[in-house]
Amino acid sequence: MEKQWTIVIKNTNYTFSSYFNKNFIHYQSIFESLELYFPSHLAQARLAMESLFLAPQVCSFSWFQNWEEMTSVSDSCSEIGLQGMRISKENLLQAKEVVNERETPFKVRIEEERQHEMVLEWKGISVVRVSTWM
Repeated sequence: MEKQWTIVIKNTNYTFSSYFNKNFIHYQSIFESLELYFPSHLAQARLAMESLFLAPQVCSFSWFQNWEEMTSVSDSCSEIGLQGMRISKENLLQAKEVVNERETPFKVRIEEERQHEMVLEWKGISVVRVSTWM
């Protein structure tokens, strides 16, 4: 997740408050999608996933530590000489099929300005970003 913020951090108007709000919305979307699509007979498994994997990530102290690290260190792939590799339309269509885009609030898109970055969204909120580099 830190990689996604490295790009945005270059905006000088980007504050910890906006970073905090974006994180809050991000994790709220993940919890909501799990609640809606995780089978009810696996409620204990969902609770375990939320407790073990998501709860530790939803912590204002760790968000502040991440914020401090991102503002002091830059590890952008382009800054170390890598170039983004464009994601094909075929890969986009496959991803749309996997998330059953027509019947769920999940959407998959390729960033307009960053053709090497694919985004999984839940109700318009970015949940996961992947990028290809070479």
